[in-house]
Amino acid sequence: EEMGTIPTLKYASGEEIRIHLDAIADRYHLGDGALFHTGVETSVWDEEAARWIVRTDHGDEIRAKYVVMCVGILNLPKVPAIPGIDRFAGTTFHSARWDYAYTGGSATDPNLTNLADKVVALVGTGGSGIQCVAPLGRSAKHVYVFQRTPSAIAWRGNQPTDPEWVESLRPGWQQERTDNFSAVMIGKPVDTDLVADAWGQYAAKVSNFRGEPGMSPAEVALAAEQFDYQVMEEHRVRVDEMVDDPVVAEALKPYYRYLCKRPLFHDEYLSAFNMDTVTLVDCPAGIEAVTETGLVANGQTYEVDCVVYATGFEAEVTPFPRRAAHEIVGCDGVSIETAWKDGPWTLHGIMTRGFPNLFLIPAPGQQAVITHNITHLYTEGAVHIAQTIAALDRSGATRVEVSEAAQAAWTQLIVDAWKDNEAFMAACTPSRLNFEGHPEAANPKAGTFGGGYGDIFAYRDLLAAWRAAGTFDGLEIR
Repeated sequence: EEMGTIPTLKYASGEEIRIHLDAIADRYHLGDGALFHTGVETSVWDEEAARWIVRTDHGDEIRAKYVVMCVGILNLPKVPAIPGIDRFAGTTFHSARWDYAYTGGSATDPNLTNLADKVVALVGTGGSGIQCVAPLGRSAKHVYVFQRTPSAIAWRGNQPTDPEWVESLRPGWQQERTDNFSAVMIGKPVDTDLVADAWGQYAAKVSNFRGEPGMSPAEVALAAEQFDYQVMEEHRVRVDEMVDDPVVAEALKPYYRYLCKRPLFHDEYLSAFNMDTVTLVDCPAGIEAVTETGLVANGQTYEVDCVVYATGFEAEVTPFPRRAAHEIVGCDGVSIETAWKDGPWTLHGIMTRGFPNLFLIPAPGQQAVITHNITHLYTEGAVHIAQTIAALDRSGATRVEVSEAAQAAWTQLIVDAWKDNEAFMAACTPSRLNFEGHPEAANPKAGTFGGGYGDIFAYRDLLAAWRAAGTFDGLEIR
C-alpha cells in the first residue's frame, strides 16, 4: 500500500516480488549504502571503542555502533547426503540456484528450451519440487520425479487481480489483510476471512481445533483426529480427480496426519503426471546412489542428463548462529555459537546478553513467535528495533546490553509456555518439521512467546508497551 503497488496476481511471482523490492530500494535510496554480492566473514565487538567491527570477503572493515542481524530463514539450501552424489558427470544444480544457462528460459519465461533433448531427474516433491514439475514436463524430453514421501497438496486458486476489488480498497487495506490472515491462522475470531484461501480452510482449522463445548480432553483429541482424517481424505480425493493413472495416483496420496509435513498448494503439479514426458519414481526408502550417468532407486538405474535437487532448505528453526553463516564474537571473545550452545538466551527474541548493541530480527526458534506470513513478524521486529535504536540515541546511550536477570526471566517465560508435541511428531514421516524423524531434538528454550505458534498480536502489544514505557526495562545502559 505504501508504494501504491497492486500485485497482478493473488500470489505474485518471485520475479514480481523482486521488482517490487527494487522499487522500494529506489524510492528510499537504499542501494546507495548497499554492498551487493558481499559476504560477512566476522562481526566482532570492540569493547574499548564500543563498536562492532564487521569484516567482509571483499576486505571491508566496517565499524558500527549498532548491528541488526536480518539473516532470514530458509536461507541455506539443503542438498541430500546420497552416496556417490559427487560422481555424476552430467549437469547438477539446486532448484534455488537454477541454471538457466543450461536449461534455457528465465525467471519470467518458463519455456526451458534447451531441455528439448534432455532427460532430467527431479529429486524432491516438497514445496520446492512441486513448482518445477509442470515447466520441466512441458520442456524436457523426459522427467523422472523422485518422491520419498508424497505431499498433501490442496488447491491454490491463483488468478489475476480483479480491478473491481482494487477499486474497493480503502486506506489501511494491507495492514488489515496482514492482521486478518495472521488472526485466522492462529484461530482468533474474525468477521471475514479476507484472504480466503486453502491455508485458512485447512491448516488454520486443523491447527486450532477446539471441539464442542462440554467435550472432555480425550473427546477433543479424538474429534481432532477425525477432522484431520477428513481433511486428508479431501486431499486424497483430489489426487484421484486430477491424476489419470490409478497406480500413480495411489503413490501420490499423502498417508499421514495433515501437520506432519508442510501443507502445500498447487494447481498444476498433480495433473503434470498425466503428461507422457513425466514419470513418478516412488522410492519411500530414498535414492540409493548416484552414478556417473544417473540415479539408482528401488534397485533400478535411471540414466539422465541433468539432476535438479529440489530438496529445499535447512529448517526455519535452524539455530540463529548457523543461519547467520558467519562468526559473531561478543564480550570476552565469546561467540554467539558458544553462548547459545544449549539453546537461545534472549530478551524478546531480539537482544542477547554478551552481545551489546546487537539486535536480531525475530524469527522461529528464537524465542519470539511464529507466523505463517513471516514478513508480518519481520515488520513488527523492524519497527521495534528501529524505534528502540532511535530512543537509545536520544538518551545518549553508547553501550546497551540485556541484563542477566531480564534474559533469564524471558527465557523462563518461553520454557514455561513450551507445548510438547513430540508424541504427535514421532508418529509422522520424517520431515524438517520433526527433525527428519527425531522430534526429541526440539529444544524448549527455542520455543515461542505464548507457546505453539505463539500470538503475534500479544507479542506486538508487549513490544509496543515496552517502548512506550521509555524505561528500557531489562537493559543495562552506559
